[in-house]
Amino acid sequence: TKTLTGKREALKQIGLEIKQLEALHSTLDVDDSGKVSVCDFFVGVFSLSGSKTWGKLCRDHQNRMLLVSMNALDTSSHEKLGSITADIDLIHRHTYFLLNKITELRDNVAQAKGDLRNEIERVRQLTINIYRSAS
Repeated sequence: TKTLTGKREALKQIGLEIKQLEALHSTLDVDDSGKVSVCDFFVGVFSLSGSKTWGKLCRDHQNRMLLVSMNALDTSSHEKLGSITADIDLIHRHTYFLLNKITELRDNVAQAKGDLRNEIERVRQLTINIYRSAS
C-alpha cells in the first residue's frame, strides 16, 4: 500500500482506488500468506478496470505454464513407466529361470525316489535270499 500511495495518479488513470486493490489482493490471497501471483493480480486489476486484453494474456500465459507442467509430467511418467517395464521384464526372466530350476529339481527328486525304491527292492530281495540260504 505504501508504494501504491505515491501512485494515486496512475491508479486514477486505470480507474482504480487503493481500497479496491487491497480488497482484490485480500480476495486473491486464499491461503492468507500475504502472497498473490503477479499474473493473478494483473488479471484481477484488469478485470476491475474493464481491460480484457491483459486478462486474456495472463490466462494464455497460465495455460502455457500448465501445458509445460503437463509435458514435464508426461515425460516423467514415460521415464518411470520405462523403468517399471524393465523391472517387470527382469522379474519375468528370473521367474522363468526359477521355474526351470524347480522343474529340474522335481525331476531329480522323482529320479531319486525311483532309485531309492529300486535299492529298497534290491536290498529286500537280497535279505530274502540271505534268509533262505541261512535256513
